[in-house]
Amino acid sequence: MNRNGVLRQVVSPFRYYQFFNYYKLSIDILLPAIFSLATCVVFYFVPKGVAILGDNGFVHSINGLLQILTGFFVAGLAAVFGVRGVSLEQEPIGFKYFGSVKIDREEGVVVTRRMFVCSLFGYLAFSSFSLYLMGLIASICEPLFRLMHINSCLHFSILFMYAFVVWNIFFVTVYGLYYMVDRAHRSDPKVIDGPVGDGTDEG
Repeated sequence: MNRNGVLRQVVSPFRYYQFFNYYKLSIDILLPAIFSLATCVVFYFVPKGVAILGDNGFVHSINGLLQILTGFFVAGLAAVFGVRGVSLEQEPIGFKYFGSVKIDREEGVVVTRRMFVCSLFGYLAFSSFSLYLMGLIASICEPLFRLMHINSCLHFSILFMYAFVVWNIFFVTVYGLYYMVDRAHRSDPKVIDGPVGDGTDEG
């Protein structure tokens, strides 16, 4: 089997990042980074401290939520893939696409909203499942971590990266819900003969 083909399949959930605009950049990177830093500050400066691992710890609580979210994202992906709608076959407005699909509008080959939403839910399902496995492994290895002397910088870095993925999943989920509820069901305006409207309808 072609190794490149296998690798391409493994990383396919990250096709979500082939769609780019600056608003999406703030959803994917900026806001999760800010909230992750705030999360780390809370863990380090709360007087009694907050447990990270353990039965009542942060990771255990997040894993309980991820068990539900992973199934929800997979169901959302299946629903978007199967639903019919003209608006989903239109191009997403305001995105730059850096993927392998060769766009040829004259031949009708375009990147569609359906592709974007499917890549979004696929990314969320993959991220949730991966984070769940990471949390499960961390919980199992908790006794080993207690024996290791992890310096504060490494501890802070690991917590920041974990919190970043958590907040990334949260903000991308909110963005995906907004896109499905509002944007994906709007058809782009078409030029027709007749009186000109007031121009309040967005594309």
